[in-house]
Amino acid sequence: MIRTGFRLFLLILAAAAVAHAEPSAREGRIRAALEDGLYDVAARQSREAMRTAEDAGDRLRFRILHARAMLGLGDAAQAFENLPAVDAAAEAGVAPEAAYWRAAALLEDGRPGEALECLDRHGGVLADSGRLPDARRLRFRALRRAGRTERAEATLAGFIDDRSGDVTAGDRLALAEVRIELGRYGPAREVLEQVREQYSGREEAREALLLLAELELRQEDARLNDSTRASLSTMAGREDGLPRRRIRALCFLAEDDRRAERYEEALGRLDRAGGLFADPAQRLRLRKLRAKILADSGRAPEALDLLKEAIAGAADKNIAAELQTVRGDLLYAREEYAEALDAYQAVLDVTSAPAGRLYYNKAWCLWYLQRYAQATPAFEEAARALEGAEMRARAWFKAGDALFRRGQYEEARTRYLKAAEAVQGGPRVPQALYQAHLSAARAGAREEALEGFRELAARYPDHPLAGRARLRIGDIQSEKNDWEKALETYTALAESAKDASVAAEAMKQRGLLLYRHNRFEEALEVFDAVRDEHPGSEAAERAFFMRGFCHLLLGNPERALEICREFARRFPESAWAPEVTFWIGEYYFNHQDYAAARESFEKLADQAEGHELVDDALYWSGRAAAARGEFRAAVKLFSRLAGQFPESEQLPGARFAQGDALTELGEFPRAILAFEEVIREYPDHYLADAAWGRKGDCQFTLGADDPARYREARDSYRMILKSASASSVLRLQAEYKIGRCEEKLGHRTEAVSHYMNAVYSYLSDEVPPTPDAVLWFTRAAFNAATVKERQEEWRQAVKVYERVVEAGVPAAEEAAKRIGRIRLEHVWLF
Repeated sequence: MIRTGFRLFLLILAAAAVAHAEPSAREGRIRAALEDGLYDVAARQSREAMRTAEDAGDRLRFRILHARAMLGLGDAAQAFENLPAVDAAAEAGVAPEAAYWRAAALLEDGRPGEALECLDRHGGVLADSGRLPDARRLRFRALRRAGRTERAEATLAGFIDDRSGDVTAGDRLALAEVRIELGRYGPAREVLEQVREQYSGREEAREALLLLAELELRQEDARLNDSTRASLSTMAGREDGLPRRRIRALCFLAEDDRRAERYEEALGRLDRAGGLFADPAQRLRLRKLRAKILADSGRAPEALDLLKEAIAGAADKNIAAELQTVRGDLLYAREEYAEALDAYQAVLDVTSAPAGRLYYNKAWCLWYLQRYAQATPAFEEAARALEGAEMRARAWFKAGDALFRRGQYEEARTRYLKAAEAVQGGPRVPQALYQAHLSAARAGAREEALEGFRELAARYPDHPLAGRARLRIGDIQSEKNDWEKALETYTALAESAKDASVAAEAMKQRGLLLYRHNRFEEALEVFDAVRDEHPGSEAAERAFFMRGFCHLLLGNPERALEICREFARRFPESAWAPEVTFWIGEYYFNHQDYAAARESFEKLADQAEGHELVDDALYWSGRAAAARGEFRAAVKLFSRLAGQFPESEQLPGARFAQGDALTELGEFPRAILAFEEVIREYPDHYLADAAWGRKGDCQFTLGADDPARYREARDSYRMILKSASASSVLRLQAEYKIGRCEEKLGHRTEAVSHYMNAVYSYLSDEVPPTPDAVLWFTRAAFNAATVKERQEEWRQAVKVYERVVEAGVPAAEEAAKRIGRIRLEHVWLF
């Protein structure tokens, strides 16, 4: 781009400045030095003139001239300090000069906001003077420096329209340049063509050609037109041409070759450009472009090395920042987002200029890295700094998306509305409004969302999102349990929607609503219609398997299974395939076809990586393997679940089932470890009490080789009795098993005590008479009676057996037989 140096800017304005005051001979010499760019000479002469001037008005004029010289020497702060106040300058008739140069000094000192304030404050003084055209140009430059590019463009365009007699080619070129920055390529081209035609063969036309080339290459994948390319080739080949222009021409031609994948030709042009005298900024441009060409030609590592070397050797931090930006862009294009993020952040750490694109690229890196919390403020920073309404809208929109991803729907809504506001009336407005209303619905503001969707559908009736908005109206009505209205909305939309996908979705939603309200025959009819009328649509996929669920609930499970298996076969890549495959596995498991169940569950686990049902599938696959006696396979499946999903809700059940499988394999020490993990990691889980019991069972079994294990088992069972959450049946079982441990340890009295605790608990109605409760009651009673028989305490043994008879349990007959035998053998006792 053209960047007019401030010295050139002073020279352009010097001619206009001469006429503003009748110069003395000394003043004339100083002004001549300023015109010639001899700022050091002008500074010395104006300093001497200030010292020796007798008239106060003359001293004020010399102060202004000295300030101009200091600006030329690059000392804007000193220039500003030397300038007189505007009010004081008014007495000498040079108030416009003082006002103008104060604003210019502020701008060159890096204070564009204060420069604008100065121009506003002294607007009246400047308006009545010959300085007005220069002041308006200065305002344009200050606005641009402040990052208010759109306002700058309007200011310069207004000046050109109002002051045609004062307008220069430089003004028109500056206008074209700022329009290119804003992406207003059509108006920019009109201005450039005017300059080329009006100044044909002159320097101004050549500058216009370079800007025209920049314009044509601004859009990604755009190419130079033949006329522009031919003119640039002529410019690049002129031996007497300015090196600056020849280098830029060669760069544009090389960029055009890069886009045409003529990489060697492009690099050759850069070699030619490198042989010309180039300032640091031009050398930067050559290195940046060379890196891009190397990257595009498959030599990305070489390009990155070139940029790294250039960054390290850049003396100017701004040049280093530009190179780092190119490096970030290259890494971004290679999808190396973490490294690209570091590069962009390195630039942001050192630049104070508006950095909208940097924030935008940084935000996209964070987005792709799924760091949505950090992406949000980055997109917002970009939205505030970016030029062009469309780019600002995109940034606000993505800020909304990042918040939406995190479930911050109310905050997301405000960003989507900002996106709509940024492009008032633009094509992005419907999408932004749609997302805003969807966010409102997710945030619970259903009435507000409902009204928003209605307004959107009415305001943009022919937009593709109008139908989607009406779909959301039906969804909200359904959520509000106003399902009759929802049915009406879906039915009307299915009949009137121009978009076939919307019509299909409306039909599907109607079917789902009927299904949820147990109108399965009607729902089945709708799902059949979606499948037949909209084959290939996303809605048809879901409708296909929902037909199976309707058949299931209508009492046709075999037909349901047939439909779901066909769905899994025809739509293996469908988003719904994992859920259907899981249901098929459940069906087989519930019908005790464990081989088929395991096959379905493992298919889901292997093919739907990342789906929320994978951990459930692994668990039930393990259960199915265990049910078939494939205990080693079950152990492996449960271990896979633990390894892949350490936070899964199925993990307690998996570890418990793994322990059971290990006991079936006789690996009791490993089983104990599995049960202990349940106890330790999930103490509040409903399986924790049962895990104490199963741990005790393993310890009891190991007691055959090591009697000390019986004490460990007894202690484990006692933990169940201490637990407030243990069920009455589990407590009954624990009493029985503690009795067995005591009996194994030779503590017969303690054993009988625990056996009878179980007996009395059951008989006192503390325990519901479930099959399990009956089992443990019976075992406890018979074990207690057997101990008494061994102790030859026949009356007590009979009393225990009588408890069994009185309970009326299935073992009552056996208890009665034992009572008869004891009475017969020990008749004298009875």
